[in-house]
Amino acid sequence: MSDAVVAEGLTVLRGGTRLLDRVSLRIATGEFLAVLGPNGAGKSTLLQTLPALIACTGGLTVLGQRLDRLSALKRNALRRRIGYVPQLQSRPSPVLPLCVREVVELGCLDRPARVALALEETGLAALAERPYHVLSGGEQRKVHLARALAGEPELLLLDEPAGHLDLRWQEWITQWLGRLWRRGGLTVIMVTHD
Repeated sequence: MSDAVVAEGLTVLRGGTRLLDRVSLRIATGEFLAVLGPNGAGKSTLLQTLPALIACTGGLTVLGQRLDRLSALKRNALRRRIGYVPQLQSRPSPVLPLCVREVVELGCLDRPARVALALEETGLAALAERPYHVLSGGEQRKVHLARALAGEPELLLLDEPAGHLDLRWQEWITQWLGRLWRRGGLTVIMVTHD
């Protein structure tokens, strides 16, 4: 089995502070990895390095591509193979009035059938034209999951996917992710406190 992620001596510096210090890990294709740790341990930073959202030093290979050897164009192509769901932030501003469908389309602009399927799989089809900023936290998490999945990623990065949600939403997301992963082929890295 091939590796989805190989990190060797991965280090992230920001403002003179080491957010990650010589992290090494190997994640097999098709593996489901939970990254546990307290606040400030570098879990989110680790996830952000994998789609090259933040700069790092050391060796990092993602989906067979060595990140430090990729042009900007090839990095963008690699990112299309990765689904990334960041932590739930504070309520979005209605200044950017996107509806649910439009947010999910950001995951794959050229495949409306994939968007429709992602909306259906996450139970969001009935909310497709609702403004994103009026959704509950649980519904927003589902929108971000649908957006990440619409592009049919090979690697799914989840940062606290059930964070700040009530028990019902936590159970739904956990069970849904388990079913999705068991279908096969998808590598999942999930940061969680739980």
